[in-house]
Amino acid sequence: MDAINIKRWDDFSSVFTFTDTCTWDVIDLTSSTVYLTVRSYNTLDSSDDNDAVISITQTTHTDPTNWKTIIDIPRATTDVITPWGYFYDIQILLADNKKISTETWDFNLIQDITKS
Repeated sequence: MDAINIKRWDDFSSVFTFTDTCTWDVIDLTSSTVYLTVRSYNTLDSSDDNDAVISITQTTHTDPTNWKTIIDIPRATTDVITPWGYFYDIQILLADNKKISTETWDFNLIQDITKS
């Protein structure tokens, strides 16, 4: 995974593929839930996801048996967020109730220039 850079008021859509970091095998996402959470630096330690600036829950996956899912962030979601540097991670709740989290990455919301 890498940093996410999007312009305010742009739609974002990306395919995410997750692998087991020990074996590099793909794992079945069937019946799993994927959460993408974006936070500002001063809320990273918060235990309440209501402090997140963006919170996406994905329960339907593009290719679940190959650990692929598409995460969409609609442009209306970014309208109310101040352009700035934030942080994101993704957490997966597997069908057997195990949790897996990614590393924390940069999420940059860039000011839009064209307003058309």
